[in-house]
Amino acid sequence: MSYRNEGIHKDTIRDACPTGTGVRLFMEKEAHYFDAILMDIVMPKMDGFEAARQIRRVSHKDAQMIPIIAMSAKDAREDMDACKEAGMNDYLAKPVELQRLYQVLAEYLENPM
Repeated sequence: MSYRNEGIHKDTIRDACPTGTGVRLFMEKEAHYFDAILMDIVMPKMDGFEAARQIRRVSHKDAQMIPIIAMSAKDAREDMDACKEAGMNDYLAKPVELQRLYQVLAEYLENPM
């Protein structure tokens, strides 16, 4: 099963961006360009917590509303709590089960904040 079978379009899913460019890319696009952000927690230079905090602080129209879903190889309660504190909406442990990913995306895309 692929994400295309679930009604998720390629434009919604971007390849991983080098550190720091994801926030810039978000800022450069018009409102509602992205439907959701899948945020890896462990990244070089700027971790996912800081990237999420920066997105939530910027003056972009979608900054407070876009769902940010954390992804991490660690399935630790402290990471889940830190994600919420950083402004992320949800948390997925890697390896991500596709059904769980589809379920989480559908929840946030069908019922925006």
